[in-house]
Formats: sequence, structure tokens, C-alpha cells
Amino acid sequence: MGGREVSVAAAATAAATAATAAPTQQQQQQQQQQQQQQQHHQQHHHQQQQLQQQHHHHQHHQQQQQQQQQQQQQQQQQQTDEYSHGRIIATSAEI
Repeated sequence: MGGREVSVAAAATAAATAATAAPTQQQQQQQQQQQQQQQHHQQHHHQQQQLQQQHHHHQHHQQQQQQQQQQQQQQQQQQTDEYSHGRIIATSAEI
């Protein structure tokens, strides 16, 4: 859990830095952060949700939409994680 909190904190710092440099990106950064936090909670239930959805064939259209949203969130989170992870490594290297 500790490492995760550091990652989120670094992402917040990165978002703040990016926001001051390019105000137009501020909304995107905030959305990514919100999704990152949501995904953190969803990850534990992600596999469970997919299994449950497969049983509900009458909800096939919804299932596709939900899976697409989750895939997008996962992709964004991976990018944010890699970015903030890089920041931590770079910061500790400078020290």
C-alpha cells in the first residue's frame, strides 16, 4: 500500500507541474487522477465483474461498453503509473 500512495502523490505533483505549464491539460490530468483512484478500487473486483457480466448475456451491449471503459482506465493508469514511477526514480537519482 505504501508504494501505491507514493505513486499517487507523485502523480499529483506531476499533474500540478503540468497544469502550471499548460493550463489546457489541467482537466485531463484531473480526470486521469480520478480514474486512477477509481481503478485502484476497481482492480480488486475487475475479474469478478467480468465473470458476472459473462453470465448476463441479455446485457451484452452494456457489457461491451463497461469493458471498453475499464480498458481505457487501465491504459491511462498504466501510463500514469509509469510516468510517476519514472519521476520517483529520477528524483531519487538526483539526490
